[in-house]
Amino acid sequence: MKYVKLFEEYLKVNPKICVLYSQEGVNFGSKSLWLNFFREQFNYECTSINVKDLSFNKILKFDLLIIPGGDSAEIIENFSDTGAEDIKRYVKEGGKVLGVCAGAVILSQSWDWCLGIIPVEFNRNKHSVLPTEKVLLDFSFSKEGKKVFLPEEDKINLCYIKGPIFKRNSDVEELMFFAEDLELSDTSNYGKGYLASAMNKYGKGFAMLISPHIERTDGKGYLLKNAINYILNK
Repeated sequence: MKYVKLFEEYLKVNPKICVLYSQEGVNFGSKSLWLNFFREQFNYECTSINVKDLSFNKILKFDLLIIPGGDSAEIIENFSDTGAEDIKRYVKEGGKVLGVCAGAVILSQSWDWCLGIIPVEFNRNKHSVLPTEKVLLDFSFSKEGKKVFLPEEDKINLCYIKGPIFKRNSDVEELMFFAEDLELSDTSNYGKGYLASAMNKYGKGFAMLISPHIERTDGKGYLLKNAINYILNK
């Protein structure tokens, strides 16, 4: 695959990748999952930083920041005093960031406490009634999304755990969509056709968000590997 080869070349110049976490908002299991993902997929040891210790000078040295799943509000509450602005400044000045599930919420503009790096938002009333248990859902890809993820099929079954279901927005590069509905606790259905992944430039930098947990889906890690390769080569 094209980007796999590119990342292997990129490793020769020692890229620095950091997983952000919070003991309250992102538990140790989630952090360990990401560290293991990089070991298994890239044979690479990435760094982790507690969001309480965030500072611009600390993250400036990294080529890519990853904000994983968890509780987005708790993650933000545990940011250092300048953490949110530090991340925005980091991306504006050329950094790259990937947000998954809760991390995707944080990068969006869904709440006034979000970073607003990617201008998408979700229906907050619907989000409150999403099921909290793990489910497997079908997702489809845009033309650009196929270049990013290099999926082996038109629809892919992925792990989903109350991730954000974003409204469509032509101001961003749309990558992935929900290909089936969720049955909600208010007895309605919701999801199909909505946005599950997007990316855009922010200042001199670049950001991508992903709602489903590809890193938790057996046999589908290559999709995330390709997306990370794409980000690093932007």
